[in-house]
Amino acid sequence: ENEAFPAPPTLTAAIKPHDIETLRPHQGPFAVWSHREKSFQVLPSGETTTDISLQPHEWEIFTVEPVQQSGFVKWAPIGLGDMLNSGGALLHVGPLEETTTTTNSTFGEDAGDGWWRQTTTAEIETRGPGRFVAYCQPAPSSII
Repeated sequence: ENEAFPAPPTLTAAIKPHDIETLRPHQGPFAVWSHREKSFQVLPSGETTTDISLQPHEWEIFTVEPVQQSGFVKWAPIGLGDMLNSGGALLHVGPLEETTTTTNSTFGEDAGDGWWRQTTTAEIETRGPGRFVAYCQPAPSSII
């Protein structure tokens, strides 16, 4: 250590989704992706905070996305996780869409007039290939 220039202290901060002006109309919940730490959390409201501590020369980028809900499915596309601006890699995000199909198979629930299966889908388009990060509850049964 150089006594003339002591090391800067650790930076500690709290961030919340409503720190982002365009997210203020959304009440929550919010999916938060921490790029450097490669960690993920869901915050229940825009006023809920997450804390971060950074040592000198450390950095972090957070991607914050409102969680969409359709029926019992919760979904928030984060983007391409290995890009610094992961959310900027999303060119198009469609809404969650539910469809119900009737079938003669034994898969699904008995609707009284046959078997049915409910499917929830979401369309996305990214700028290129890469590791796609999203929050989905329950876990998807297939990704195409």
